[in-house]
Amino acid sequence: MAILRNIWAQSNDEASIWQDLLNGDKNALELIMNEYMDSLFLYGKRFSTDTNFIEDCIQDLFIGIWQRRDYLSAAVNIKSYLFSSFRRLILRKIKLSKRIPFTSFDDGFKDFHFEYAIDNKIIKDEDARAVANKIKILMDGLPKRQKEIIYLKFYESLNRDEIAEIMQISSQSVSNLLQKALVNLRSNNEILPLLITILIFFMVMHI
Repeated sequence: MAILRNIWAQSNDEASIWQDLLNGDKNALELIMNEYMDSLFLYGKRFSTDTNFIEDCIQDLFIGIWQRRDYLSAAVNIKSYLFSSFRRLILRKIKLSKRIPFTSFDDGFKDFHFEYAIDNKIIKDEDARAVANKIKILMDGLPKRQKEIIYLKFYESLNRDEIAEIMQISSQSVSNLLQKALVNLRSNNEILPLLITILIFFMVMHI
């Protein structure tokens, strides 16, 4: 896996890797899998606590991509395409099976799990940890879509258009929901917005 990550890091052209996959290169598929499977797994955990279910969804995602490669567009942003396809796959499977732990969105899903792991090695100061815990409580109180947008924005470093593609909403809706989320956070505490952003990043990076 380390070798594959080095190969990915040395390549500045994701479009070429994607095109190789479309041309039937299994090495390109493996490169993409190893680059994104960890992020996909963590994102999947926001929807279900069943790790076996999430792993199966990841496997089904890449099997589907390989089987449909002749019909896929050559012009894609790999990360946003994977996240968007993965999200749809998870929600579709959750709808079809109520036997697994799940949460819901507007169409019947209840919440977006936003977990935290405040690492003592990162936040050693007790006052800072108290602030981090307060932000955790505030984050838990945000509406589900606002939590998902913050996760995709600050943890996955996705831009507005990429988040819109993944969540299947307009780019303007992403901006509006992100703004509402930040207003909600600021209105409930006296922490500077920059500190909020930094602490949110620290809290999610070790999920």
